[in-house]
Amino acid sequence: MRLERVERGFIQYFDTNEFVEKTVCLGDYIKTGVSKYENHLGEIIETDLTKFVGTCTVHFRHKPPKELHNIHFDKVYNSQYGMPVSKDGTKLFVGHWRGTRGKVKNGLQAYDIESDSLFWWLNERKIRQLVAYSNYLVALQDDGRIFKVDIESGEILDQIKSKTIERQSELGDPYVLVDSIKKELCVVDTETMTIVKTYGNMYRSPIINPRNCWSIVVDNAFLQDDILTVTGGDAYPNGVDEYPDGDNYPGIHTMFSRVIDTNFSNF
Repeated sequence: MRLERVERGFIQYFDTNEFVEKTVCLGDYIKTGVSKYENHLGEIIETDLTKFVGTCTVHFRHKPPKELHNIHFDKVYNSQYGMPVSKDGTKLFVGHWRGTRGKVKNGLQAYDIESDSLFWWLNERKIRQLVAYSNYLVALQDDGRIFKVDIESGEILDQIKSKTIERQSELGDPYVLVDSIKKELCVVDTETMTIVKTYGNMYRSPIINPRNCWSIVVDNAFLQDDILTVTGGDAYPNGVDEYPDGDNYPGIHTMFSRVIDTNFSNF
């Protein structure tokens, strides 16, 4: 899945999905009212209340597109990571930052694309990234776990917990790269939800962190011809002990692309 930002929304391209070519999600903020409050000077301050209203159009490869109207876009958090569709092109998955509030079913949601209706939902908040497979969905939760969900029932099947987990990247069925399980960069087999390969501590590995940076983030991973490459950004080289005083520090943030494995399938 590739995610492209456009004005008022984003486009997702599904290169490996034989049913869905892309989804186009567009919207805008509308005014819903006015909020008034008194500041510390006794002045009455007015601010506009807004709501993000949008649509998501699913573009199929062999039939006309379908426009969805019932997704609560104003509550969506993982739009920055994309909203994947199932391999058979029948369901779209949405993760929210908030849990259920009032009558709106926030959390992890599955929408039936044909009927434009909520198929199932889980009151699981702080959902970041989602990866869809044939029969299940793998969700990353900011509280520090990845969990596996049955696509048809919404039942949670398995999970891996670690407070250091922040990102996951799809490597092709059935593998994902998880940035930090107990501080180690790992490949997880999502069928068995087991760790099949590790690349060491993200901060101590000379392959992952050759500049000995105090801050490092793996944003994405790419697997081609058994070669695994990670991309991301790092900052503050040579460790926190050499962090200088003041703001003038050249090269404080650097984007990187690094090959970390030339024999990926060797488990």
